[in-house]
Amino acid sequence: MYMPTLLTTLALAASTLAESTIVKNHCDFPVWVTQVTSQGQGATVQIAASSGKWSEPQAGAGVAIKITTTADGLYTAAPVLHLSYSSSASSIYYDLNSIYGYSFSGKTLRLHGSEAAAPEVVWSEEPIAPPNTKAYIGQTNLVLELCE
Repeated sequence: MYMPTLLTTLALAASTLAESTIVKNHCDFPVWVTQVTSQGQGATVQIAASSGKWSEPQAGAGVAIKITTTADGLYTAAPVLHLSYSSSASSIYYDLNSIYGYSFSGKTLRLHGSEAAAPEVVWSEEPIAPPNTKAYIGQTNLVLELCE
């Protein structure tokens, strides 16, 4: 009698954990991605040029995805692209920023959700001055398209 309700609840709970943050590299050069959460810094991963992709499940509040164009960019004051977000069961807030310069001049970057209603952040050739924070009420994958 309670089994269908339990299974439905478990299925809904699993679907709320399914959202990911995805970085797609369409650039003609590799990039390196590092995720930083409240638990600390993850490993730096290279994303291949032209068709590489990185994906991680969304990790809650205060997450920064740091992207550089050199393997040691986080430690050499190279330009760093930041995709930052905070997600909960009912919403997600996200933004794009760059520090120590900008490595994607002349390229288009697009941060968007997998849900059509999620607002986009688009940088055409140069970064847009902050604030770039967007909000989506609901859950969505976040997708950052580099050199689109």
